[in-house]
Amino acid sequence: MAAVTGFDLACAYALARAATQLPETSTLTVRGARRAVQRTLRHAGLEAVAVIEGR
Repeated sequence: MAAVTGFDLACAYALARAATQLPETSTLTVRGARRAVQRTLRHAGLEAVAVIEGR
């Protein structure tokens, strides 16, 4: 996600929806996201279904 330049709540919700449809044994990890993107992901509640790692 280091190359992502624009990311809003709609994108975060779409990612969260996809993450919740993964098999139980899957792990979604977000790496390299800018702070603003991390903040948006956390605001959308993605931490419940994904691991968000900083830069």
